[in-house]
Amino acid sequence: MKQIVVLSGKGGTGKTSFLASMAALAGESVLADCDVDASNLAILAGGLEGEEEPFFGEGVARVDPDLCTLCGKCEESCRFGAISLPRGEEGRPAGPARVREIACEGCGLCALVCPGKAISMEERRSGTLVVSRSRHGPIVHARLRPGEGNSGKLVAMVREKAKGVAAERGLDLVLVDGSPGIGCPVISSLAAVDGAFLVVEPSVSALHDLERILQLLERFRVRACLVLNKWDLHPAAGEEILALCRERDVPRAGKIPFDPLFLDALLEGRSIVEYAPGSPPAAAVEDAWREGRRILGF
Repeated sequence: MKQIVVLSGKGGTGKTSFLASMAALAGESVLADCDVDASNLAILAGGLEGEEEPFFGEGVARVDPDLCTLCGKCEESCRFGAISLPRGEEGRPAGPARVREIACEGCGLCALVCPGKAISMEERRSGTLVVSRSRHGPIVHARLRPGEGNSGKLVAMVREKAKGVAAERGLDLVLVDGSPGIGCPVISSLAAVDGAFLVVEPSVSALHDLERILQLLERFRVRACLVLNKWDLHPAAGEEILALCRERDVPRAGKIPFDPLFLDALLEGRSIVEYAPGSPPAAAVEDAWREGRRILGF
């Protein structure tokens, strides 16, 4: 089984659009949308609804009012302002500590410092894992609840579920839509993959973010290839990106021009290769897919 991830280093580069085209060109495979903060691959590939299971992430503090001694140590320790004592006259404590759940990060420090053991950490449902059927095969994606943090645990759950679905159905390719940036969700997206497509746009910020994602890939020893998207919007910046990749021994899989057809395809809920087969942008995407497969060896 091969696991191939698509990364960008930043949002808005066309990463998900490119992966949707990859899925259409690959035939039946398992899709894993690891951008759980804004999961949208299922919009392009189909399969928004399916089997669901809950995800429990960070815990939330709970206060036993009968054990609270009103000492205020929890309030002093919480850097997020999530727990406090109500105050009466002259600022004196007027009751047991209260937790503002939306601000609680689940770190557990308040429970650690509480001398009366009045605070405990309880599981909190943070999101939902969904396994459904897309036009191109099974798709595993997730939805975080509003305000919930993404530490990478839910991404790992998506990855593990996608591998299990692939093994169960005898499919030998998992295509992973990674998270933007370089934080915990991205690390969880690329752990133990067999190769990576880097979809990058020609801009100053994209160049900076590409440098960071390349350092991360080097640390994890993941082979990568570059797809320069919308290259004709800023050819000079594109040449800087290509130069950086040559310096880091990252081969170019392809260059995709900017084209309004991409927007038309998105509005129809289709990838460019499905919506406008044979068009110049679709041909560029197909060339990048074929060359990327050759480079990464899958």
